[in-house]
Amino acid sequence: MVKKFKSDALAAVHETIEALHEVGAVNRQTRREFDAACLTPIEPLSMNKVLKFAIAPVSVQRARSLAIAAGQRQRNKDDPDVWFPSVAAMARVLSDENMALLKVIRESHPDSMDALAKSVGKHVPNVSRSLHTMAQYGLVTLTKQGRTVMPQVTSDRVTVDFSWAN
Repeated sequence: MVKKFKSDALAAVHETIEALHEVGAVNRQTRREFDAACLTPIEPLSMNKVLKFAIAPVSVQRARSLAIAAGQRQRNKDDPDVWFPSVAAMARVLSDENMALLKVIRESHPDSMDALAKSVGKHVPNVSRSLHTMAQYGLVTLTKQGRTVMPQVTSDRVTVDFSWAN
């Protein structure tokens, strides 16, 4: 991920602190303080987006994609953003635990995965795995700032199209 610095001078300072941290001359807390001082703040995402999910067999998804690529079909603005091959696959991503994580992220805006894991009482690797899965489906973005990864919810709501039509 691209790091955005407040200035070229602060980019150089940050690079030096990173190197010092790598060799053990600077502790994690000091490094995080320099991250906050040198890197531009992350702007919250606007929350007016609706993420559209649909369910269709892989063969239907493939045929649809090939038709769009061949110019035989146009992608409409109302088309789903994400396709799942089954209701079960979608249910794994939109599980109760994942929905609870999304709620905590939206309400408390944690500044790191560690902070999120602590607030929900889960182990960081489990939270990380869930967030990376949700990021693959566009439910969250994971913004790296220094060594910290900040999760953000990408939409206000999700709609699901259970239409039988292709």
